[in-house]
Amino acid sequence: MPILDITAPPKDLDKLFQAHVAELQAFNPARTVHRLVSRQRVLELSDALLISWASMIDRIPQELSKQRAEQRKLEIDRLDRRAWVFYAADLAAEEIHSNTIKKERRELAKVVAEHDRFLFKWATPLFGDDPDHAQTLRDISRGTGARDDAEDVLRLVAMYRANWKQVEHQQKAVSKARLEQAAADAARQLDYLRNSSANPARKLADAAYSLWYHDYDELMQLGRYLTRREPDSTLRFPGVRELPTRNPPQDETSDERPPIDEQQQVEDQQQDVDADPSA
Repeated sequence: MPILDITAPPKDLDKLFQAHVAELQAFNPARTVHRLVSRQRVLELSDALLISWASMIDRIPQELSKQRAEQRKLEIDRLDRRAWVFYAADLAAEEIHSNTIKKERRELAKVVAEHDRFLFKWATPLFGDDPDHAQTLRDISRGTGARDDAEDVLRLVAMYRANWKQVEHQQKAVSKARLEQAAADAARQLDYLRNSSANPARKLADAAYSLWYHDYDELMQLGRYLTRREPDSTLRFPGVRELPTRNPPQDETSDERPPIDEQQQVEDQQQDVDADPSA
């Protein structure tokens, strides 16, 4: 579709004006808008708008289609339900007993710490005479904390696996199954520590909020569009980030985006600290 350009004047500007005089004389004065820009700026704004619309003309029938109207009605019907689902999900995410991931992290930290102690205890007599292994064991003995325990376990498991014939010949306490389990537990602990948003209850609440938000934003945008000529449009259809006010803000933009949940960021960071005894 060609881009429309109205900045170039028509061949006969006066003739164009005369052709629209009757329309201008019939204009209802009650609809008069206070002029804010120059006539040159009017041309520039129109040109910019038409360029922006050039690639969107085909979207007009879609926006006014029966299917789109049915979609908006569906959003109206379910908005209240989605609001209450989020309310319940957010409450559940705040319940201490629903935060299963925190308890699981603490239990896993104990298990991994035990793997660390057990494998280190047997590694010292098995590998301590080798200078390279002795240096590794000294490094492992220095650190503390959930992350350090997990990393130590993975290093110890690698040492056992690399020297398995010696291990199998000199002792019976450390089995391959024990090594596999220790490696799996340590890897899972590191994964938890990397992911500060692993709380499944919070994930459900976030999903519930997002579903509500998308419906709300569509209906808010549509409501403002349908009442765009009315003075209380933004008051009747408030944006998510807007506080209630008696006087709706002027020149309000309708570009709403989900806000950052700063409180949840703090809670997620605290969960990470809780999982690490060294914090």
